[in-house]
Amino acid sequence: MAIYVGQKDGDCKRVLVPVIYFNHPLFSELLREVEDEYGFNYPGGIIIPCRISEFERVQTQIKQGRVTRKMLTV
Repeated sequence: MAIYVGQKDGDCKRVLVPVIYFNHPLFSELLREVEDEYGFNYPGGIIIPCRISEFERVQTQIKQGRVTRKMLTV
């Protein structure tokens, strides 16, 4: 599934993630941050409000089967 990663006033990068990630606790935490930032009725695609490097770190942890992580800096 295509999502976007980037901070509010910065550039967003389009990223493809496996749909199975949406069931992972780390990705669920990112989606809660999206809800806090934009709410449920945001028009357009999903935008994860963090730096791409932080998102890539979460992706790596998911691939390695890790469940815990430090909070993202928004």
